[in-house]
Amino acid sequence: MRNLKSVNKKLILILFIAFFLRIVNISNNPPALYGDELTMSLDVNSIMHTGYDTTGKFLPLNFTMGGGRPVGYGYFSMPFLALFGSGALGIRLLSVLSGVGIVVLIYWLGRLIFSKQIGEVAAALLAISPWDLSLSRAGFETHFALFLSLFGIVMFLLAKKRPWFYIVSILSFGLSVNTYSTYKLTLPIFFPLLLWFSNLREIFSNKKNRIVLVLSTVILLLFSSLFLFQVSVNKSESRFLSINIFTQQEIKNRMTEDINERRNLNPLNEKLSKLLNNKVWEYGFLLGRNYLNNFSAGFLFLNGDRNPRHNMAGTGSLYIVELISIFFGIGYLFRKKYFRVMIFIVSWILLSPIASSLISDPHALRNSFMLPPLTVLSAVGLYYLWTQREQLLMKIVIVVCLFGFLMQFIFISQNLYFISPNKYSRFWAYPARIATEIAVQNKEKYNYIFLSDRIDAVEFAYPIYAAIEPTKVLEQNKSQTQIGEYKFKKYSNVYIGYIPDSQAEKFINSLEGSVLYIGPTEDKKYLKSAELINGLDGINALVLEKKELKI
Repeated sequence: MRNLKSVNKKLILILFIAFFLRIVNISNNPPALYGDELTMSLDVNSIMHTGYDTTGKFLPLNFTMGGGRPVGYGYFSMPFLALFGSGALGIRLLSVLSGVGIVVLIYWLGRLIFSKQIGEVAAALLAISPWDLSLSRAGFETHFALFLSLFGIVMFLLAKKRPWFYIVSILSFGLSVNTYSTYKLTLPIFFPLLLWFSNLREIFSNKKNRIVLVLSTVILLLFSSLFLFQVSVNKSESRFLSINIFTQQEIKNRMTEDINERRNLNPLNEKLSKLLNNKVWEYGFLLGRNYLNNFSAGFLFLNGDRNPRHNMAGTGSLYIVELISIFFGIGYLFRKKYFRVMIFIVSWILLSPIASSLISDPHALRNSFMLPPLTVLSAVGLYYLWTQREQLLMKIVIVVCLFGFLMQFIFISQNLYFISPNKYSRFWAYPARIATEIAVQNKEKYNYIFLSDRIDAVEFAYPIYAAIEPTKVLEQNKSQTQIGEYKFKKYSNVYIGYIPDSQAEKFINSLEGSVLYIGPTEDKKYLKSAELINGLDGINALVLEKKELKI
């Protein structure tokens, strides 16, 4: 009993740290909502109040504005938007809680496969993971999908003693594939591995499991039918079909040029040249490169995927010293002859990047399913090192690891909480937030306020930050207001739409009354008396042109 209390205290402390690191200043760091957060918040808020998304679809199974994006994250965010509004806290809180939930689940995964001590180490690693910290601090659907998937895995492993957990597990997997598209491919290829690791024969031969397994199979078939319906009727995978390596025109053109060049330069006969130089081989090599890049030191330990939105800590997905702990983790599994466990964990890691390899280079969102097995393997290595701490060499390695974690965590915290919010504010559509705030502050001072939709995401940002009623947003999406030759979304005296930069001055002067025009900095050269507004990065973000009433 004393040990159990000690474990609970450790886990509670770990969870407190995890929650604090994820929730602190969440409304202003990241400094603004980026495009996907904005459109999802608009859609969910609209559904909550009208039953329709912002495109006019009733209780949709996919969000049209997100290119067929699954609705799981949006629907599960409804309680938080209802409590905290459609701003940053409302749309990000589900991701924050998902991060804390994943810490709990990684503890149980480590405990079920190995021991409670390894579970604690895994939870501690996940709590300070630069990869998961970045995923936790924005409304990323993949993070909630990762939570659901890991919950499904833990429930499946626990179902040996409580068979009805199989139903919970399948439900969780089904919700996951309806939360982030990558999991529609990742989970089906992972599930046979989970069945094998859980001892398939034992599961199906146990008579007590039959009713539960039948119900689980029915649920699985229902989710499969829903998936087929979404693909065939709702065109849910339209975005994937447009961005995968087999449909990107740029890749096709480059590949054709390379093949033709090699065929022309090859002195072999024509048939042999065509056999060696064709799209089948080229796509195979491209897939192979994409896949192997997911295990590169650059992605895992040094630079991450280099996208400031996915990699707010400005570092690798894992700590550099985890090269050491993962190495010792594999060594521990070999030494203890845990071959079944090792096959399960390593196969999990190897299967995770397959879906993202069909689209691009390493991607922290699409590869998030790699995080749990890598963390558990790293925890195994650290635990093994600790058990060998009586040896002088192991003591040195432990000190190096602890020092490495501490120093890198300090720099990660600096980047995550202080530097990145300012340096990369444009990646979060911060100029759109500034433009909205300026427009709201000046509504009573001007007859017309125009927001150029060439400001990234401003047409979505204004309704969120200005708290426009969903019915008005839906109305403006269906029917816009025309002034001269241009159409605008109109909210009171604020107009959002496209005005060519070279025509902005002429358009402003053609209107009767006072005008405030807010546009991108590119418009400066066409506006005579424009005022420049800087962003958090100290660089010009917006241009303001004012036309006052002549008295």
